[in-house]
Amino acid sequence: MKNQTLQPLTDVKNLIDLPEIKYLPGFPRKYRFDAKNGKLNFNGEADITPKGQAFTLIPLAHRIFTDEILGYSRRKWAELFFINQAGHLCSLLFHGYSVDQLQLILGDLYYEDAGLTDIRLTVHPEPRSNDFGNYYVASFGFETLSAADREQLALVAESLPPIYLQDIFNGDAQYHAWKNVQLPEPEQIDTGTPEITDADAQPPWENEENSKAA
Repeated sequence: MKNQTLQPLTDVKNLIDLPEIKYLPGFPRKYRFDAKNGKLNFNGEADITPKGQAFTLIPLAHRIFTDEILGYSRRKWAELFFINQAGHLCSLLFHGYSVDQLQLILGDLYYEDAGLTDIRLTVHPEPRSNDFGNYYVASFGFETLSAADREQLALVAESLPPIYLQDIFNGDAQYHAWKNVQLPEPEQIDTGTPEITDADAQPPWENEENSKAA
């Protein structure tokens, strides 16, 4: 597949005009933010952006959660779902400092009566260094979409099968914010949505996101 078709779609009109969005439930195309090199890549293999270059996407769904996945100890993650130029549903994970930065965006969006699925999100790889070497963290900027574009994107999300990534779902996550992610029951991966609870106190923007969950 050509690199150009792997780029995230950034124009709402092009997204809603797609003749088809391809998505096998539980198996979106996997993207990765390579923190070592400051790149966006596809499936851990093909580089989508050069080192340190910002990239933009339009989130259709998201969840911020704490879990023990991918061989890491229990930590906070952010999972974003978006459409690429080939018309495929894709997933992208962040953890650590990058998640903290994304949650700051939620605070700003709360005062604009918006959420992560109401924006065009730009990811800025920022260089850092420590005793172990050089690396990158993600910071974020956003552009709020028009009411008409938000409505169209909501219809696109509703038209898709349940949005989730099966590889990292184990039923033990603690949820902080989510929208348009329908989590399957562990015993029956293709149907059902478990009750999601979080006993911890939440900032108001997280409650706002949760109240909008599909």
